[in-house]
Amino acid sequence: MKDPRRLEASVGATVHHQLDALMGAEPSTPGVAVEDAPETIALLERVAGAADVWTDLVAELVRDLPQLRSSDPAQAPPPVHNEPNTEDVRAQTRAPNLPDIDRLASALKKDVLGQDRAIAQVVSRLALTLRGMDIETKRPDGIFVFVGPASTGKRSLAASLARELFGSEGALISVDMHECREPASIARLIGPLLALGESEDGWLTSRVLLSPRSVILFDDAPQAHPHVWDSLVHVFDAGRLTDVRGKTAVFDATILILTCHTDEEAGQSVGFVTSGSVKDSTNDRAGLFLNGLPQRIHDSIDEVVSFAPLSLETVESIAAVEVAKALDHASRYGYKLRVPEDVIVLLAGRGFSANDGVGHLRANLERFLLEPLAQHEAGDYVAVRIADEVSVVPA
Repeated sequence: MKDPRRLEASVGATVHHQLDALMGAEPSTPGVAVEDAPETIALLERVAGAADVWTDLVAELVRDLPQLRSSDPAQAPPPVHNEPNTEDVRAQTRAPNLPDIDRLASALKKDVLGQDRAIAQVVSRLALTLRGMDIETKRPDGIFVFVGPASTGKRSLAASLARELFGSEGALISVDMHECREPASIARLIGPLLALGESEDGWLTSRVLLSPRSVILFDDAPQAHPHVWDSLVHVFDAGRLTDVRGKTAVFDATILILTCHTDEEAGQSVGFVTSGSVKDSTNDRAGLFLNGLPQRIHDSIDEVVSFAPLSLETVESIAAVEVAKALDHASRYGYKLRVPEDVIVLLAGRGFSANDGVGHLRANLERFLLEPLAQHEAGDYVAVRIADEVSVVPA
């Protein structure tokens, strides 16, 4: 254990620097030490209470607080190791109550229509990991690849998992892999090195440090440069990632989802066998992508989940849900609109394609309902279908 006065002098400037960073102020002058132990203790406690993210250094200093207060060296705390204790993190970041798997499946099916088989695959895997029965406990709770046509529910299922398991869609960390097409893109995730040895926090690592229980969505994963995946190997097989500042984010309580959009028609192969393993395929985008991943990432994938093209009937059900949401939003501005079923059928069918999912719904909702409604003052109205058009008239 360090002498309290020596510790006080050596860490004072660092503590001030941490507080300056938290408060958004310019860094204090290096080397200015705190003059007495009480102030050191107070500052350390403020850092501990205010920071959602503890660096290894702050964690060590906070553990030394009892010894600063005590003159008995026999009460020194145990040594602190730089590597995070994954079992401790896992225990602290688990949901306090194990999820009801049947309730989880029902909630997901209510949120994401037409993808019951995909949901069953995801829930089956999570039943194992969320109950702590998986063998490799340091890995993420689930590593999934969602494959299928665009706008068929892949992102919606990720958001629903975040909401149902972690309490809010704010627990969804979305990484647009379109922005990671260059080899240098990895700097965005783990932090860039700047001039004179300076650095910045990594975008991904800082978010996981803030929210260790989260769903991480790597959207349109095939867009990323191969070097980006090389840099993320440890996330997938070891559940951790260290940024350029030496901060280690632990991913053992996260769920990782990679999406891969295809143009496959219903019934055609997407290059995967039903067990979820990847076929030796060079004929489809998803197979090429997965077979080109680093072997350690490839081997860590728990399930490849195929999303089916949506039927028109399913899109009509989704349209009814989206209309209800839009009308609830409009009611906040004093509008009340009744939408008959034949109008919903038009909204779902106009521009429908099995390969496009529900991508056309937003434009139809705005064009046929919300724009005509906005031409009127607040009040009660009804939507009337006339051939392939819709009129909004007073009720």
